[in-house]
Amino acid sequence: FFANRKVPDAFDRPRASGVFCFVCGDGKPIAIHLSSPNKFWVGFATAAGHPELIDDVRFKVHSGRHQHAEVIQQTIAPEFAKKTRAQWTQILEAADVPFAPIYTLDEVVEDPQVQHLGMVQSSTHHERGEVRTLGYAVKLSETPLGPAVAPSTLGEHTAEILSALGLSAEDVAKLKADGVV
Repeated sequence: FFANRKVPDAFDRPRASGVFCFVCGDGKPIAIHLSSPNKFWVGFATAAGHPELIDDVRFKVHSGRHQHAEVIQQTIAPEFAKKTRAQWTQILEAADVPFAPIYTLDEVVEDPQVQHLGMVQSSTHHERGEVRTLGYAVKLSETPLGPAVAPSTLGEHTAEILSALGLSAEDVAKLKADGVV
């Protein structure tokens, strides 16, 4: 991105070694990670309905799979289009293949792990009512953080901050009257 300002998507960025992305039959994408060990390749090829690829000399070792990634992509993509992401999730989990759904933002916040970690929190805003925000990414067992606080409105704490900086109530009122704050 910094070199050419082009925003990449899941399909046009340089492929990490052993990483594949497929669109499932319901239009939802899924990422597969086949770096090592070899059992992941065997499980993937079998689960995807192409066990003949396991012994193909082009794909026998990891470097060959990386070198011929487009062949794998083109061969396997039609298979993924036959089932939903939910079906592939079950199939890949059963085959012990490392994978992850590629979520849209609305799917991210509904993910069971995101829910379990409490990453989305609600707070009450004095003007807007309930507001959902992201929770703290880091959770420390010995020093837990408090609940999420609703975001401030523009200028809500201006007087408080200026007062803490040593301005009198009259100074703050004058700044407001003059349109400075």
